[in-house]
Amino acid sequence: MRTVLKNLFGIASALIGIAVFVAAFMAYFVTSMDRSTRQILDGLGRPLAPTPLFFRFFLGADRMWAGVSWFVLDFIWFFGGIYLAFTLFSVANKLGTTQGERDG
Repeated sequence: MRTVLKNLFGIASALIGIAVFVAAFMAYFVTSMDRSTRQILDGLGRPLAPTPLFFRFFLGADRMWAGVSWFVLDFIWFFGGIYLAFTLFSVANKLGTTQGERDG
């Protein structure tokens, strides 16, 4: 049973980590333009606008963004997902060790 849980947690942590990085890449590095409305969109389909002056310090002068609420949600999604993936990975590693290996 421990081996099944270890494998399940390991696979779940890898899938969560991949999903977090793919979503972050699509949100911040992929852009497109809707030809009918001439609106610039990010990789997740959110409309982009010029970045306010204060946030240009963090994001760069030429970046466009989806807004403060999306920025906060992306921040929580990215770092929360990384935390969850590492937590599941560490639980999987603890399940994989026997009692004698943990005690030293």
